[in-house]
Amino acid sequence: MAQMRWRESVVIPESGGKAAADASLTPAEPLPKPVKLAAKEIKELMAFPIDENLSLELDCVYSPSLVAGDPCPYFPWLSLAVDGRVGKILEMELTDSRTEKPEAVVVRCLLKTIRKLGKRPRDVGVRRETMAAGISLVCEALAIMYFKVSCLPMTDLAYADLRRHMKNC
Repeated sequence: MAQMRWRESVVIPESGGKAAADASLTPAEPLPKPVKLAAKEIKELMAFPIDENLSLELDCVYSPSLVAGDPCPYFPWLSLAVDGRVGKILEMELTDSRTEKPEAVVVRCLLKTIRKLGKRPRDVGVRRETMAAGISLVCEALAIMYFKVSCLPMTDLAYADLRRHMKNC
């Protein structure tokens, strides 16, 4: 099974001496708890074969357009599952950013993509450690390799196209 380990950020004061020795080794922001799947759902999804040619880019960002909300408008989460080889958007998830964590939205988008395609990706790339932490248990349970990268080029292009389209509407 694929496993990834994530290095936590360490902040050590520049003053050195006792202050540096007593510095906290905890990250600036704790990583979210990974999303867990039920055994029944794991069994269902493991029945889908792994497509060795499918590499996903998965991200969750604010939507380029506002949604009317009470008491005021807001930008919802937009999660995209993009084919990392050709840039095609395979699945999207639009969710209330006021009530949902982006890590949960990314996992839901990944699961919808797997069910829609009828196959599991070989690997999943995400942009942030928080996203990697969120999908870690799901990917490990489904034998999908996952990794954090600084840039998701195909996702960035797809998101830019969506923004352009929204401006033209």
